[in-house]
Amino acid sequence: MVLSRRTFIKTAAVAGAGAAVGGTAHADLVSLARPASLLLEGPKPKFPNIQHVVVMMMENRSADHFLGWWGDREDVRFDASTTLPGRDTFDFGIGGEANWAGHPYVDPGHSHGTGRRQILDSDGDGVPDGWSTTEDGSDRPGSGTDRYASSYYTAADLPVIDRIVRDFTSFDRYFTSWMGNTYPNRYYMHSAQAHGIDNNDFPPQMADQDNPQWALGWDWPTLWDQLSARGVTWKYYYSNLPVIALWGPRYVANARPITEYYADCAAGTLPQVAFVDPFFVAPEGLANDDHPHADIRLGQEFYSDVTTAFMRSPNWAKGAMFINYDEWGGFFDHVVPPAVDSTVDPYGAYGPGQVPDYTVLGPHTTGPNDFGLFGFRTPAFLLSPYARNTGTNRRAPADSRPPRAQGRGNGKHTEPEITVDRTLSSTQDHVSILAFICENWGLAPTGQWDPGRSRHATGTMRDAFDPTIADPDHPGDPEVDVAAYEYVAPPEARTTGLPIPESSVSDLWVMADWIEAQGYRVNTRFADALPYRR
Repeated sequence: MVLSRRTFIKTAAVAGAGAAVGGTAHADLVSLARPASLLLEGPKPKFPNIQHVVVMMMENRSADHFLGWWGDREDVRFDASTTLPGRDTFDFGIGGEANWAGHPYVDPGHSHGTGRRQILDSDGDGVPDGWSTTEDGSDRPGSGTDRYASSYYTAADLPVIDRIVRDFTSFDRYFTSWMGNTYPNRYYMHSAQAHGIDNNDFPPQMADQDNPQWALGWDWPTLWDQLSARGVTWKYYYSNLPVIALWGPRYVANARPITEYYADCAAGTLPQVAFVDPFFVAPEGLANDDHPHADIRLGQEFYSDVTTAFMRSPNWAKGAMFINYDEWGGFFDHVVPPAVDSTVDPYGAYGPGQVPDYTVLGPHTTGPNDFGLFGFRTPAFLLSPYARNTGTNRRAPADSRPPRAQGRGNGKHTEPEITVDRTLSSTQDHVSILAFICENWGLAPTGQWDPGRSRHATGTMRDAFDPTIADPDHPGDPEVDVAAYEYVAPPEARTTGLPIPESSVSDLWVMADWIEAQGYRVNTRFADALPYRR
């Protein structure tokens, strides 16, 4: 049955009431008894200790907004900041306003235009200051922001993220692939390009006389084409809306409900490459993707569900999980995004009548359809038994060590304290993850997928791992305190009763009929995407 938008809204509203008091996933979606023999083996990876890669992409948060507190730790390099001289920021968490969804403030502006205004540095101190600190955003016209955009949360508000950054690799220069909104950044995550599309329109809405084939989905090559051609096993697990459906029906056989992810983890039958997506914006407010105005406690619950399933899986011992965010969501971040091409001026004029200086050729951009300017930093993590320095204390680099201290009473010098540096500071973006997958399974480099359009990677994720990923005799450090990652959102997170604007439904679900016509199942029940009864 094709699901009309009217039917979707009616059905989801009823389902939301049921989910608020607990629900279970349909039994026919989960089979914990699937034998491991059903998983066909693909080609051997270059790095024998990374046989499974999982990518989980969340929505719309900046590094300072979620990780500003992490820069205060002594054992990492992370130049995040919740406060800066002369600028007001606001604690929206336990220690402040206890506002978990950001309502009634607006969803901060995160289009290319608003981002180009947020990046402006009016006082010349090297820190973007295009965010507003007033209630209505009147002091920063065109930025699409208000007080909420200058908010932050701390470790106490984000217990699973707090544990991740202490145990595994984090990134302090992970930027979105372009300065703009959700779908183009997700296109980069799936295909190393956005084909010049700078909005969230669906393929049929973009089909015209030049591209009539888009009525059935995007037609450019993706990671999934490269994996299939090489024989690498893969699945895309989704909670309600399959983003992969935007490429039409050709991937429908590999798009599976997220309940199968939990089953595959338990059975040890994860494919070699897997993407996992959360439950996106929903009328009842029960999204766990972290996109405003979702309750971030539901986001932490999703983190917990996905990570603990993987850590308990037989596949964990030879696996890696990347967690990132599609874009910064309009939230304050104090690091200027670099240009993909050195000739792009991040502060260049932008607006009606201006030359779009971001459509240029360069060493990493590959043609006029690449935007040339990264977006602001987002949280990003690598979880793996082979993550950078996991389980191994190493001395800080020589140029960062403190002077040798004078020994007490014996005249000898002592070595500086041993530190663990779990932060990777090289420039990375979504294409960097694709580049690692390509390297590990011998795929063509990303820039060759669609010559003249797809982007070459600006950095490699290989350095996020310990060198032992290449040592087949090294067991890694698979032991992890899984219980420390267990988190269940409080009941009130599922009963917020927030008014959900009609536009937030129509923007995402206006094409529900088209998605199902491609052969994908659109799931409207939040409870169906949960692995446990709550």
